[in-house]
Amino acid sequence: MTYLRISSRQNKRLKQFRRAGDHKLSGTLFLEGAKLAEEALRCGLKIHSFIVSDSFLKKGESEIFSELGAAGAEGIQIPDWLMEELSVVKTPPGLIVLAERAESDSGALPAGCTFVVIAHQIQDPGNMGSILRSAEAAGAHAVIVTQLAADPFSPKGLRGSMGAALRLPIWLGPSLSQAIAACHERGIQIYAASPRAQSSYWEHDWNVPSALLLGSEGSGLSDSELKLADGEVTIPMAGRCESLNVGSAATALMFEVARQRSIGGKVDG
Repeated sequence: MTYLRISSRQNKRLKQFRRAGDHKLSGTLFLEGAKLAEEALRCGLKIHSFIVSDSFLKKGESEIFSELGAAGAEGIQIPDWLMEELSVVKTPPGLIVLAERAESDSGALPAGCTFVVIAHQIQDPGNMGSILRSAEAAGAHAVIVTQLAADPFSPKGLRGSMGAALRLPIWLGPSLSQAIAACHERGIQIYAASPRAQSSYWEHDWNVPSALLLGSEGSGLSDSELKLADGEVTIPMAGRCESLNVGSAATALMFEVARQRSIGGKVDG
């Protein structure tokens, strides 16, 4: 494959990468590293272009480059120092891909959906990515990301999800009431995670069509938001710990859903 050699930080092509890395290029995904590049190809996303550092190119990982070229992407080779400037991670992996963001089916939950995660105003994109990664691993059918939440398609969100954001059905931007109404229309009950709930998450029967509602890192879910749910569950804590990071809590809750569904019924802890 032939690469366009660029060594000026002022080049207009590289300015596009910089804007995408700053999450300022609407509709464009900034995918850093071979793993996310491979996921973009598997998902059939349109690849616009990619940049590769001198040192990464010398490793000779020709298969990924050939696939990107076959997808119609323009290949750009740049010095390592320039890759360090464009990368958004401390240790640049040496490959950055710009891909077109797939259109989402806003408001359309998958047919037959019985396990939904509602990420309500989660602020940290790393936490958002972690939630998406766990949601996919636990078998969630869809994730709803409400208004004012971190964008799961930001560079940090994409890295945190390890490609799950590209594979999961995601509904972006509804209000909490809209999300709950859409679930109720499909017979899905809403269960909110709350440290003040009386019922533990393992006591609940997750075999019924369910949506797990998660609140923001700082304030969680307000009393008025909790009232919109059909029930509340908590994670019992030992010692003096009052709560878990929202990503850790989400993982524990979602895998209890997966555990119960894998055995076909609730088992009392």
